[in-house]
Amino acid sequence: MEEIRTEMIIPARQETVWKVLTNFPLYREWNPVIPEVSGDLGVGRTLEIQIRFPLLPPVRIETHVMMVKPGESFCWKGHMFSGRFVEGFHFFELQSKGPDRTLFVNREVFSGILSGPALVPLARMLQDGYERMNLGLRNYIESGVSH
Repeated sequence: MEEIRTEMIIPARQETVWKVLTNFPLYREWNPVIPEVSGDLGVGRTLEIQIRFPLLPPVRIETHVMMVKPGESFCWKGHMFSGRFVEGFHFFELQSKGPDRTLFVNREVFSGILSGPALVPLARMLQDGYERMNLGLRNYIESGVSH
């Protein structure tokens, strides 16, 4: 199993971060990597997401919501080709670090036959993408647009 993990402190209440993170129509305003998510956040529900990385065409993937802890975290599962080859569990986790500080953990755990070899050339791109996603979320919340 391989994991890509990023973290960022966002200077806002956990509830504020959760509202933005789970408002999928807003993703196009702040999320440079996953600008589109359609569907409802609920365990067992299907979400269609669009993924964009520099120099690559956008990719649409159907994901399935595996876990939701309201106000704290959610996870979706997606795969490329077949789950046997590469499957990813993408976790979005929030932890309060004070009255107006929230730790945002953005991570994905990969499994499948090609998860190790397939990730080697993509690992840096994924890491950079998730860091840009974190920064986009923080900047959007700091701008006050979400309030």
